[in-house]
Amino acid sequence: MERVLKGSGVTVVKQCKALSVDEHNTLTTTRGDMEAGMIINAAGLYSDSIAAMCGLEGYVIVPHKGDYYNTTEEVIRGLVYPVPDSPHSLGIHLTRTLGEETLIGPSAVEVANKEDYEVKTPVKSSRKEPSP
Repeated sequence: MERVLKGSGVTVVKQCKALSVDEHNTLTTTRGDMEAGMIINAAGLYSDSIAAMCGLEGYVIVPHKGDYYNTTEEVIRGLVYPVPDSPHSLGIHLTRTLGEETLIGPSAVEVANKEDYEVKTPVKSSRKEPSP
């Protein structure tokens, strides 16, 4: 897509942080000022910040993260996509891989920080099972 855009005269700027946008579409960035006839907001998790810089209100990214679990047991033979039970999740689905594993997930947990990438390992129970 970048090649097609550049062929049409579009400037694609990567690895650059937008600091502000004025009413004439002049961006102040970590690489200096840039003028634009049109700005395409591809900031991902931070697209709400760019929208606010452009004067758009009501866009808020609520960050979520999730986990996948896997099993080598043949619990399914195809794909299972449930109806989502939340507007913040596609629902937990089951996917059979070429390596004959089944992926189960993702979960969706709201986090306070957009940069919270910490993987939390489950706490093992110290409860002892009764002897047979």
